[in-house]
Order: sequence, then structure tokens, then C-alpha cells
Amino acid sequence: MTSSEPSTQMSGIIAAPNELDVNSSGVLVSVALDIGTSFSGFAFLTRNDFKINPLRVHCKHWHVGELGTLYKTKSIILLNKTKEFVAFGYDAENMYAQMKVDEAKEYYYFRYFKMALYKVYHQELRRNMKIEDESCKKMPAYKVFGEAIKFLKDAALEELMKSCVIKETDVRWIITLPAIWSESAKQFMVYASKEVAGIAADKLEITLEPESAALCCNYLALERNEETSVNLKTFDNGRKIMVLDLGGGTVDITTYQVTTTEGKNKLREIYKATGGPWGGRKVDEAFEDFWRKCLGTETWEQLKLEFRDEIYELFNRFEIQKRSYKHESRGEILLTLPECIREIEGLSGLLRKQIGDVSIKRGKVTFKNEIFTTFFDASLKGINGEGLIKTVDDLFSNEEMTDLYAVLMVGGFSESSIVQSAIKETLSQKSEAKVFVPTDPGSVVLKGAAIYGFEQDIIMERVIRHTYGISTREAFDEEKHSRSSAHYHKVERNEFIEDKFHPLIRAGDTFRPGEQKTHTFNAVAVNSTGSLEIEMYASTERDPEYTSDPHGKTTWKLGCVSFPKFDKQYLGTTVTVNMTFGSTRLLVNAKLENGDDVDCSLNLLK
Repeated sequence: MTSSEPSTQMSGIIAAPNELDVNSSGVLVSVALDIGTSFSGFAFLTRNDFKINPLRVHCKHWHVGELGTLYKTKSIILLNKTKEFVAFGYDAENMYAQMKVDEAKEYYYFRYFKMALYKVYHQELRRNMKIEDESCKKMPAYKVFGEAIKFLKDAALEELMKSCVIKETDVRWIITLPAIWSESAKQFMVYASKEVAGIAADKLEITLEPESAALCCNYLALERNEETSVNLKTFDNGRKIMVLDLGGGTVDITTYQVTTTEGKNKLREIYKATGGPWGGRKVDEAFEDFWRKCLGTETWEQLKLEFRDEIYELFNRFEIQKRSYKHESRGEILLTLPECIREIEGLSGLLRKQIGDVSIKRGKVTFKNEIFTTFFDASLKGINGEGLIKTVDDLFSNEEMTDLYAVLMVGGFSESSIVQSAIKETLSQKSEAKVFVPTDPGSVVLKGAAIYGFEQDIIMERVIRHTYGISTREAFDEEKHSRSSAHYHKVERNEFIEDKFHPLIRAGDTFRPGEQKTHTFNAVAVNSTGSLEIEMYASTERDPEYTSDPHGKTTWKLGCVSFPKFDKQYLGTTVTVNMTFGSTRLLVNAKLENGDDVDCSLNLLK
């Protein structure tokens, strides 16, 4: 079942200045910034509008070339040779496409840069980590992300100022991130926001994308009684709801149970967030791989270099088909080819080698349904069968999915009828859950993030995705240990096993927002800079044995809790560290043995 109409149309009008009550204290405006793999945008909601109707969110409408007007623009950033910002979004693509080859080499052009943080998932992130642009030139990642955030921030403030007078201090900034991202990646985004975009840490909140989607859908009437035409509420007490957030780069899957208290819905996460890199970009990559195989790698790369504008237009037309194609029609897809491809000698023959019978008329190629749908296999089926469909299918083997009421498909990739059809077919064999696709699913996360600025308590319980802990040593025990172990260590007559993983919290545990876990240790020594540090580790396993994983696939160093300039007079005393795990990001604070607070921070970036 697909929602046929939204319960409330997104408002493009925000409150007038006198309605904002600028003399009152607290946050007046919540501004959501969504840096997506393929598309990015912002939305804002005033406090007064939230009180009247939480869905009165304002979204910027962007002109994106042949794609028309969208709630988001392309996630592309252009910087000059001195690494200064030039343009963002479709404007950046258009400017770069018009440049001559030699001129373009002087610029930094980044697309799909968000996935850089996913690729280093099981590694310590470095503040100065560098990423490559389209021509393999490198730049610090925080600079690229920070400039993107700054652009959206400035654009949002400019839009706000058109209709009301506020100070930047009246704004709460919300940045959306995938639920499957690491704690290090979250801290990296906070760092980039502060260093480049100038957003203070105490004015910034991280919201998880599927949670934002659920928050928005909580206010939407996704169902209707066909006999009475009365809108029905999907988020009723006790119901289990799965959110499939299908973006450009990653897929986030979270599951909640609704609890209604005093007329207000709360969501309890009942299974840890899962997902992977199976977003819409996989389809684009398959489409590009098709042309690379068809024309040859050398020819294809030459076309991309010399005819960037034409190749970009080809992919824009493909994006339109990807979104609008009606799978149930089983029709053919007509795609206009750029002149640079039409001029290739023997094109029809090259295409036939790839897809068999093919028709090219008046510069347009016709793809049959069965050929077009194969571009989606890399996402739906994945490599070696490890894709979106198998992940969803496997989830239903868990008892938490029993009696699932609804699946909400959100994110831009959810617009594809091919993806919708595949999900519905998979679910029909496993569950009686209804499938809903809200109107404009690509904007649902953005709208929900703006609402989150005023309603951060909707999530009453989260499931911890990883096991977090510290490294310890234990006395050698001949019955349990081996002296040939790489972890065996001897100091004089004392024998130890090093690198034992001491869990503070385990994967699969549930925590309420603000709930803390306490670790007490003796302050023994400071390092050369006068700091005291506790190294922290993470693991996908519930009960990892050691903190060292030679391959870094299941267990890795997360970072450390750092006590800068630790007063040496307190060495030898007990320090208690409180770690907050139940929020959207990991937080720490600490106290000395005498009860005094001690300065500490969670440092997850090298």
C-alpha cells in the first residue's frame, strides 16, 4: 500500500517577525542540514509554527537542471586552486561542465564525498584525513564537508532573513547522519561544522536519519479508510514500525515499537540499526559500468574528460528515468544519447554486444524493461547476494519482527517503483506488514530533522549497535591461556595476558537517552603532554575477547577519553568516568575521588 496524498502540504511560508517572539529565551528556529551522498538541502521550522503544526516546515526549492525543482540540490562542491569555495550543487556541476579541460584541472571538484566517511568505518578517523576529487587531487576531508555545511548554513540564514529578523544565536542547528555511521564519523562532522562552518558545538545536534523520518511520519496520515475517507494514524500504541531509509549512498534500517503516553507517541527501538552501501549510487555505478564495457574504458574516460557537460546530461536523464519509471508497466525506456556517444562509429554493434537487440532512432536508445532493471541488481542483490533484499529478508528471521505492522520507505531511492516492487515482493513472503511510501519520500528525513529540533524526546530507548570497552590485562592462567599467544607478556616474574577487551556496554543492549555507564579507574600516570588517557575500543561482536583484531574488521580502536593537563596531585586517586550511550552520539564526563568535576573529552579523531 502506498500513501496517495500527504496529510499536510509542506508550507513555504514561515512566521512573520512579530510571531517569533524574539524577546523570549530559548531556541526560536530549528534548522536542519542534510548532507546526502547524492543530494543535499536544508529545512527550518519556527518554534511558533511547531506549536501550531509540526509539519509547517519550510524547505528550500532548488532548480536542478533537467531534474526540475527539488527539495534538495546535488551534493557537489567546487573549490578553486587555492581551496576557496566557488559553488555548490547544480551550480557547481554546471560551472565545472562548461570549463575547458585545462581550466578544470585548476579546480577541486567533489561528488559523492559523503561516502568517504563510510569507507573508513572500522578505522580511527584523522582530523586531517584527505579525500580525492574527480581528478584525484587531494584535500582535507573536514574542509570539504565543512564548506558544504557552511554553504547550506549561509543559504538557510539568507532564506530566514527574508521573512524574519533573528540572531544566529536563536538557531539550533541539526545535522542528519545515517544510523549505521560510526561514533568517529559523528564527531568528525561536529568538528567540520565548528572549524569551517562556524557552528558552535553547543548549538549543534546530531539526528539519525531514520529516526528523523519516523518523527515526520508520526505526524502524517499514511492510511485512509476507503469506505469513510477518514485518515487513519499509522503510529498507534503498541504497533511495530520498520523504517527503510534508502538514500544515495547507504541504506539505514531501524525498527521501533510505538508507546503512547498521555496522548503523545514515543518510539522504542527494538532491534539495532543495520544497513549497508546499497543506495541509489549503486544503480548509477552499474549504468556507468555498462557504458565502460560497451565503449571500452579508454574511450569512456576520454568522453568524461572532454565532454563533461554531455555526460552529466546523460546521467541526469538516467536519474529522471530511475525515479519515474513505472515498473508495473513493463515498458521500454527511451534515453536520449549525448552527441559525443552518437558520433562513435559502430555504436549499434557495440550496444548489441552488451544488451542484444537494441534500437537507436534519432539519437535515442531504447532499453527493454529486463535490461533496465539489471542496473538495480547491484543495490537490490548486491555482490555475492549480500544486498538490500537479503538484508531485509534476514531481518524477518528475528523474533523482534513478529507482528510488524508497517514498513515506511523513505529517502530519494524509495521513489523508484523497481525498489518498491522488490521490497513488497520480499515482505509478502515473510510478513503481513503494510508498505507505505510517503509523498516526496526524499524530503521526509529533512522535515523530520527540523521537527527534531523541538522534539528530541520521541526516542525513549535505543539499541546499542556495537560493544564498547577498554583494554585491560589479566594474570596468566595456564588452564585458560597459552604462553605462545601473541597477547602473552612477562614482566620480571609476573605473567600477563594483554589486550583483554573489558566491555562497558554490549551490542544489542538497550539504553534510554541520557542513561549512563560508569567506569572507575586509578589515575596512575600522565603522558608527555601532561594528559591522562583511557583508550576505548569498539567491536561488532557482543563478547569480543581481545581489543586487537589483526584485520580490523570486527574490533578496532575507537579513540580515547582524554584528561588534558591532568593535575599530578591527583595521581594515585580514583577517577570515575560517566559515559552516555543512549543518545545520538557518545558523551562523557568525569569526577575525581573527592567529588570534584574534572575536565575530560571524548577524542575519537587522531
